[in-house]
Amino acid sequence: MEFFSGNPRNGLKPSGGTSHIPSYMNVQRLGKDGEWTTVYTDANWQTKFEWHVGARGPFEIETRKGGHARATLRWFPDESDRGTFRICHYGDYRLLDMTYPKPYQGCSRDFKVV
Repeated sequence: MEFFSGNPRNGLKPSGGTSHIPSYMNVQRLGKDGEWTTVYTDANWQTKFEWHVGARGPFEIETRKGGHARATLRWFPDESDRGTFRICHYGDYRLLDMTYPKPYQGCSRDFKVV
């Protein structure tokens, strides 16, 4: 799954993970009560977070050359993982004229693992 992304060095994301482990991504499972619960973060072996700076594109963020950045988020479910899930990405972005980064977050559409 890919997201347009700010540079991870713009700020650690303690709100994305647990209170003790910063995270740029998490995998959430939909509970029977309708609430989303984090089951994996980028600290788990079942996930992989990669950040890439792309060529000049429609979203001219992060680089002085006008390039844009993307985060590739991967999750490798265990055999026991069943249910409805979504993958969320957390970060901070900074445009060329900004002094301080601003936080953002986004989640995928939900999907089923059977």
